[in-house]
Amino acid sequence: MPRLASMVIAALALAFAVSAHAGITVRHPEIAALYGSSQPEAATAFAELGGYALPTNSSYLRPPADGKAEQVVVNYQSAGEVVISWVVGHSSVCNDHTCAAVPVAPAGSDVVRYGSTKSSLKSRAYGAGGYYSQDYYFPASLNVTGVSDSSQFNYTSARIYSARLTGLKSATRYYYSLGKDSTVRSFKTTPRKGAFPLRIGSMADIGISVNATETIRKMGLSNPDLLLIVGDFAYANLFDFRGVLNYIPVVARGLTYSYQPRWDALGRMLEGVTGRVPVLTTQGNHEMELQSDGSMFKAWLSRFGWNSPYSKSEGTPFYYSANVGPVHMVSISPYVDFVPGTAQYDWLVRDLSNVDRSVTPWVVAMWHAPWYHTFASHYKELECHRLAVEPLLYKYGVNVALHGHVHGYERTLKVYDQVENACGTVYLTAGNAGVGLNTDFADSESLTLYSRPTSYDNSTNCTRPVTTNATLIYIAGGKICRTSDPVSGKYCPNTQPSWSARREAAHGFVTLDFLSPTRAVIKYFRNLAPDGEATESVELTRDLSCANQIRKPRNVQRQ
Repeated sequence: MPRLASMVIAALALAFAVSAHAGITVRHPEIAALYGSSQPEAATAFAELGGYALPTNSSYLRPPADGKAEQVVVNYQSAGEVVISWVVGHSSVCNDHTCAAVPVAPAGSDVVRYGSTKSSLKSRAYGAGGYYSQDYYFPASLNVTGVSDSSQFNYTSARIYSARLTGLKSATRYYYSLGKDSTVRSFKTTPRKGAFPLRIGSMADIGISVNATETIRKMGLSNPDLLLIVGDFAYANLFDFRGVLNYIPVVARGLTYSYQPRWDALGRMLEGVTGRVPVLTTQGNHEMELQSDGSMFKAWLSRFGWNSPYSKSEGTPFYYSANVGPVHMVSISPYVDFVPGTAQYDWLVRDLSNVDRSVTPWVVAMWHAPWYHTFASHYKELECHRLAVEPLLYKYGVNVALHGHVHGYERTLKVYDQVENACGTVYLTAGNAGVGLNTDFADSESLTLYSRPTSYDNSTNCTRPVTTNATLIYIAGGKICRTSDPVSGKYCPNTQPSWSARREAAHGFVTLDFLSPTRAVIKYFRNLAPDGEATESVELTRDLSCANQIRKPRNVQRQ
């Protein structure tokens, strides 16, 4: 039997493996297909953060010819407005600030020429050009020849341009060229506010691997109207100045290394989708990347930090909202103070209370680290965040929440406060775009049958409570928000909870099709499946008998 056919058959066989519980559990179909084993130990055969590394001669790992635009992103603002960002020139990495000069690009690199036909790009938009630098010390303790604790390294990006295109027609294809580059690209604007249908694609935890390129390719084939990238982009903070992986960042003079050329490679990988589909993003923990001035998230802010100007979130890209067709999209952050009385919390109250469900009947939220999942990795890591914010999401009837962080896929039923609730939220975790997969689950039965990770506590037959890392979630740093499973009475459940509908360790992504004011379809695409074939397709109904679905807005939305 040909190898590909045997891989597909093995994967499909696992796809229908049902646990003793109501929910479906699939354990690492990729490892089973590739190595004939479903045991997590087989994962050691993977490289590059658990995914197959790109070939060293990959075009993603080197810049294009001088003057060519690259790393193109169409950043969503509204149905009639986008910000296009692109990179021209070469980045550089060297030590002792020898390359920290302002990067240059050919004259005329700052213009977008665009129009509704490929042969007539008559409209113009001019962009501001910027750049950023990342400084770090590399400690002698890693025993690199010629490197001491006093060695300071610097990355300086190429020129990053951004231009705002306004007055666009909704649901219309536009063609455009960038600067001196004659390549003509295109994107399609989203449906007008309130219009059906709308398809949203979501992925997270990407990395630089063959697995990620396959996810990106298949995402493009799904033809979303809007792409969400829900944090953890390039994982630069895990690689030193040589591009060598070091899982535990070594601190020197208060700074950790962060190999920024990975951001350039990722931008090239994503461009086939982000250059033709409007994008919204949020930040993950791997985007923190501490700077010498104490700031964080500089690479993400420089490359993806455009939010909708209509969200009234005081101009911060860390949390914002946007209306996209029939969906009110909300992006919140556990990396910015979120408890009641803080700017983010008060903004979220104002934003959700003003949603007009007669125009945007669906409300979708995204943030990086999930509240509801059953993987051992990151289990209940955001309980402090959940306890502070979940009542708001329930009060205002958020229909779907999208996440990454956990390297796998899990879909819940409608849930609120750890139990099924017909008026609650469906939580989708899809942090499986490209990096290594998490294969252990937090329920006692799974931990006993399959493996016992370092978080396992023999005395309780359960994974241990998580102490929230102060560098991960600012406001709850160092605090344990310990809650008990309502069925087991322990920190973790005994079996797969009833609200967990499907969970599996495989690379892929999700889409959401909004078809009417009360009907949507959730699809999960596993990379091992044939192109265009959904591993699962589930209908989602918006229940108008729920009071939180028919609330009247305080004010009229502007977008």
